[in-house]
Amino acid sequence: MGYVLASPGVDRYQEENMKVLYAYQRSLISEALYKSMKENCNGDYVSIDPQNTKCVSDYEAYSELVRYINEQQIMEPLCATTPGLNREMLQELQDPPTFWCRVDYYHIFVDKWANDENVRRALHIREGTKEEFLRCNRTMAYAQTLQNSVQYYRNLTKANLEALVYCSDLDMSVPHLGTQHWINSFNMTIRDKWRAWFVDGQVAG
Repeated sequence: MGYVLASPGVDRYQEENMKVLYAYQRSLISEALYKSMKENCNGDYVSIDPQNTKCVSDYEAYSELVRYINEQQIMEPLCATTPGLNREMLQELQDPPTFWCRVDYYHIFVDKWANDENVRRALHIREGTKEEFLRCNRTMAYAQTLQNSVQYYRNLTKANLEALVYCSDLDMSVPHLGTQHWINSFNMTIRDKWRAWFVDGQVAG
């Protein structure tokens, strides 16, 4: 038994803060700007003191550089800001064209994948326990939103459960750097060293 987390928002402060380092590592901002931000903002890019004019100026420069980046997939166009004519031209290049912008299909592939019988068997989902996977269960009413749920996952490490936590290296909305940070805070023994993984003989990550 276990659970799967896909690009989970677990520590929102850390994840927001890691966006600057992520942007630097992906060459979305210059080394000079990153070093200036690190020094002027003291490594805190979330709780910025408005009196710290150097930090504010640096953050404004950073924000302008990443303004038109699609945070959920930095290699894809940000369709909300793509001018109508250009968007049409981009879509005409695709087959099928309606799948160019993620907003058009709202992650339907995740639902299709998770509900595939082969996937369900591979994940050892017992027949009859869960009829259908829903990426977002909108029938659940939440009284509050937790900004940090690290402790919950730390407690789960004491249970007899397996966990699969994965992130996209192209996801800036929940940078993998933030995910690695809270996982590393558990101080667990590393069983396998960092390595490449393959799909059909090709390096996939």
